[in-house]
Amino acid sequence: MAVILPSIPTPVNINGELYSWVNIGFSFLGRRVSGIYELEYGEEGTFEHGMAAGEYPMGYMRGQTKPQNGRIVLDLVEVEALQKVAPLGNLRLLPQFDITVSYSRNLGAQRITDIVTCLFTGNSRKLSSSEMGVKVDIPLFIAAIQFNAGQVPLP
Repeated sequence: MAVILPSIPTPVNINGELYSWVNIGFSFLGRRVSGIYELEYGEEGTFEHGMAAGEYPMGYMRGQTKPQNGRIVLDLVEVEALQKVAPLGNLRLLPQFDITVSYSRNLGAQRITDIVTCLFTGNSRKLSSSEMGVKVDIPLFIAAIQFNAGQVPLP
């Protein structure tokens, strides 16, 4: 039997301002980070059919939810700043830290903040002559994610 969920309490703003890259702020390790090109994070849960007598499942069961590994793409200038505070200059040796991601629109009146607790798992460079600047793609081990964590000020 399907459960009927209540309607979405906040209407979608048709023809209004949508979220865009310029409205997203990032901060971690005590400072606001501007040299970021990409950030990927998420979580995944498992479901199984609940089988009983008969041919078809009688329902489903929810399993554990686990964060998925992610990645961040930073400008080399940001990576150099991180290496200055990393033990032996190695990003993988930095302790676990939070990345605060704030999405805002309507001049900051509506704000959604995610907090991603993670570790760097790699430290490599990939250079290309087809792009200007140097982007560094770093894999992340995601320990926890707090989606829509509320109003968390950026430094």
